[in-house]
Amino acid sequence: MGVPKASNLEPPSRREARLRRLGRMAGLRQESLAVFLGPDVHDAALWSRLFGCKTIVVDSDAAALQRLERDAEALGIGNLLSLHEMDPLAPELPDDDAGANLVVAQGLATALGFDAAAEALRPRLGADGIVALFARTWVVPAVSDEVRSLWEARAKGPIRTVRETLERLSQIGYEPMACELVPASAWDEYYVKQDGFLAAMASGAGPETEAGRALASLREESRVHEAGGRTSASAGWFVGRRVEPDSPPRWPRRGFGE
Repeated sequence: MGVPKASNLEPPSRREARLRRLGRMAGLRQESLAVFLGPDVHDAALWSRLFGCKTIVVDSDAAALQRLERDAEALGIGNLLSLHEMDPLAPELPDDDAGANLVVAQGLATALGFDAAAEALRPRLGADGIVALFARTWVVPAVSDEVRSLWEARAKGPIRTVRETLERLSQIGYEPMACELVPASAWDEYYVKQDGFLAAMASGAGPETEAGRALASLREESRVHEAGGRTSASAGWFVGRRVEPDSPPRWPRRGFGE
């Protein structure tokens, strides 16, 4: 298992509040352009509804895009959404997203690695454009070998602390703006819900099926989480503003809610 979907780790109210905050941080308005890279695009029309901006939505789930299109038409903002049925985790993105004011990418850092994702999205941003990437992180300077081994295998590469990740954003060409971590309680709920879901799928199917392997993987991660990962590892949204060399800083490093 890689990084879980953010939607599995936060209630809808928190997810919507985060999208609202990102829209305000990016200063979205009618002439702005926002980009939402799936999965889970069901609320991708939020920025167009609130700020009147154009929103490009990329997802490989045709049914999800169709539902989003119907919802947008019902709200009278269908003309503000540009929907693309393509892999949101691939480096190739729509040609009409250059100069974006805001890009939110949930799975790209898992698919490409954090550095590659941040580097790939930077040219898509306009001046002062903002990127938000969802990635695993250490919340303490030192973690056990067991936790590190399992989580870095899930992340398909090294994991950094929050400070190190924000510093890496700066090195890539962003001004770090914020980080919002998934609380430990959300991970507890996630493991319980996912265990029940996968156990039902794997019932009678055997351990060598896809569902059986996913269940075994989840339970191993849950065990390590309880044994020591609960206080040392998490995931979160890392937000940075595109800057040019020698640009003066404009934002303090902080969490969304501060």
